[in-house]
Amino acid sequence: NLQGQWLRVNQTLCDMLGYTQEAFLKLRVPDITPADERAESVEYSERIRSGKITTYTREKRYLRKDGSTLDALESVTVINDGQGANHQLAVIQDISARKLADNAARDSEARFRATFEQAAVGMAIRAMDRRFLRVNSKLCEFLVIAKPNS
Repeated sequence: NLQGQWLRVNQTLCDMLGYTQEAFLKLRVPDITPADERAESVEYSERIRSGKITTYTREKRYLRKDGSTLDALESVTVINDGQGANHQLAVIQDISARKLADNAARDSEARFRATFEQAAVGMAIRAMDRRFLRVNSKLCEFLVIAKPNS
């Protein structure tokens, strides 16, 4: 609800975070939020409570019972129970695998870029129409031309 008390939680979320349903219902949002993200969570909660927003979606980390974290996509919407009380419906999707893949791709690109630029041999990337898309400094040295800014 808008006071921060969990009214219901499904087994999937409990399994994701390592709690029984009974234990989870005793928790508050700060209990499952890493310390460095609590201020942002409070900000979103205040915006919901004040009526400034009625829905949001964001990436958020959750604390598991064992102390590890879970990367999630959190979507929250205010709903009315039909009797004048407002509650929040939170949908939490585990995006840990996607985050790991994104980080691995970023690291791979950084390694490729460093290898390409620091190679002891001239290297180029060309399009299918034979235009040069990228060249390294060593190739420019070999060809004695100035490398354009990329």
